[in-house]
Amino acid sequence: MKPQALNRNLKTRTFKTLIVAFAILSSSFSQAWAGQGQDCSAFGDASMICAPISQLEQTLNDGTAVAVSNGSSFLATSATTVKFVFTSNSANSGKNIYLQFFDVSQGLTLTLPNPKCSSVQIPSKGCVTAVDSNGSATVAVSISGASAGMLFKYQLNGPAGFTSGFVTTTFTSSGGGVNTPEACGGDTTTICAPITRLSATSAGKAIAVSYDEATQDGQSIILPTTTSITYKFEFPSDYMNKYIFVQFFDITTLSLVIPGGAINSSTSCDPQPAATAGCKLQISSDGKASFTAQLSNTVVGSNFKFMIAGPNYASHVIQTTVALAPAPTPKPTITITAGKGKLTLKMNNAKGQNATVAYKVGKKLKTTTIRVNSDKALMNVPAPKGTYSVTVTVGSVRLTKKVTVK
Repeated sequence: MKPQALNRNLKTRTFKTLIVAFAILSSSFSQAWAGQGQDCSAFGDASMICAPISQLEQTLNDGTAVAVSNGSSFLATSATTVKFVFTSNSANSGKNIYLQFFDVSQGLTLTLPNPKCSSVQIPSKGCVTAVDSNGSATVAVSISGASAGMLFKYQLNGPAGFTSGFVTTTFTSSGGGVNTPEACGGDTTTICAPITRLSATSAGKAIAVSYDEATQDGQSIILPTTTSITYKFEFPSDYMNKYIFVQFFDITTLSLVIPGGAINSSTSCDPQPAATAGCKLQISSDGKASFTAQLSNTVVGSNFKFMIAGPNYASHVIQTTVALAPAPTPKPTITITAGKGKLTLKMNNAKGQNATVAYKVGKKLKTTTIRVNSDKALMNVPAPKGTYSVTVTVGSVRLTKKVTVK
């Protein structure tokens, strides 16, 4: 049988079909082990085996079984070979299984054995091979280019109308499970993270966000000259290859465009969500993801909101508003002079701040803190007769001057 005739892309089948077919096969699983065949005659091809994915085991090169739980398994990045062992019974002798791999991470290479898997099958990541007289078959797959977070999926394929269910295998540094507490409850491939995971910059400068203590929603300000904003995520490395979705809404006056890039990218948005002012990203191998939004008609007062969304999940919201830059606050100025029995301080632009005065009398350091109550303050600090090096500090401004008290 030609593999082209067997190729049935999982993505074109509905979830309902997968569940129904899996349930049918699971119900007959015990009968298959009692000696009955599992050919695909019900689907129009008696030469093929239609079996549940549970009959296909992963083992390492030394025979160690790879645990599969809830459709997921994990391999260490050091693994160079994994064997797929299909086990049934003698009633299936001579029939074919079709092992198919798909959604293989970019940079990860799976090499199927030849001639067990014919060369024409290798480019499509599919292997058709006959089971032995006991109804068993082993396909050893070589692995290269693996790094933490990469993954591949596999299933037993067959005629139209059949699917075995599939398993997702993810590479980790240890081969153990990953820790992703922010994964969405209804879809663990997607991250339901708090909005604080997202940071923003424009023209190389960070955009500050102030959060309301009661609502925990955020507010940020951008200038009318802003033409683009870059949004960035940083996650632990366990989050790699999962997805994150940002939705923009309540866009007022200004124009906000999310450029569509490529699917499964960590630096550009999936074209379909981008068309609806959303951005779906795949988290990179080092736990990062970023994208850029384009802005125009940024008149003062225009604004937009955004949040992180997922299955049955919506984060808190940040509203970004276009506003003029506030006038810069002048720095305090300090003047130090001395008179009879006193130090005289003149301070401008320091209202509401504290001024610290320090000087040494002999070896003893004397300090005093005074509150500045006006923009043009004139204050006297009592001091004994002598010559001192006096330091006055107001916020980040400091002045040291040598003076003589008479």
